[in-house]
Amino acid sequence: MINQLTVLRFVFAFIVFLFHLNTNLGFKLGIGIIDKFLSHRAVFMSGFFVLSGYTMCHIYSKSDFMYLKNF
Repeated sequence: MINQLTVLRFVFAFIVFLFHLNTNLGFKLGIGIIDKFLSHRAVFMSGFFVLSGYTMCHIYSKSDFMYLKNF
């Protein structure tokens, strides 16, 4: 399940990357519906952060942090 979420995280990050190309360099694909789709950057950025948090919690929930007790 985590592998599928990692792929989705990559897609979200790539869409945010394309948005930044559009904003900073004027890059557009020239396809109206895709350019409009890419303009919803906040949704994809939020989705990336939520999926990243879930992935980290899922992975680290199996860890034993007792070695940190001495710090």
